[in-house]
Amino acid sequence: MTKSLAIMCCSLTLSISGLGQERSEPTLEQTVERSVFGGHTEGIGIKQVRRGGDSSAAALARVISDRRLDDSQIEMAAFLLGAAFSQPNLIENRGDREPRIALLLLKYFELATGDQALRDKIEHTRENIVGHAPGPQ
Repeated sequence: MTKSLAIMCCSLTLSISGLGQERSEPTLEQTVERSVFGGHTEGIGIKQVRRGGDSSAAALARVISDRRLDDSQIEMAAFLLGAAFSQPNLIENRGDREPRIALLLLKYFELATGDQALRDKIEHTRENIVGHAPGPQ
């Protein structure tokens, strides 16, 4: 009885002490890496990518720089680039609204795959990004 009461008190103390701690948001690189190499995305991660614009593309470039991607990873990476520019008004830094690095990466992905269906998806992503990009200012 005393042992179970002690265990209950310890559990309650640990639970209460965890309530005041804030979880820190993962870095953009961590989010991109988890998506491309973990094979899944989460809503909060997509929101983070959308706020990043071309910074998301730069994070992706850093994450994949020394790795060889398979077609499923290329597809996920292209999806993330499309998401990064799907709502330009959400991109926090005005300079990141120009898809310079994103378009370069899409060209790289197109050359890195032999799958025509994936190349078509990449081209569709490129068209969407260019369509959402701001005009000359």
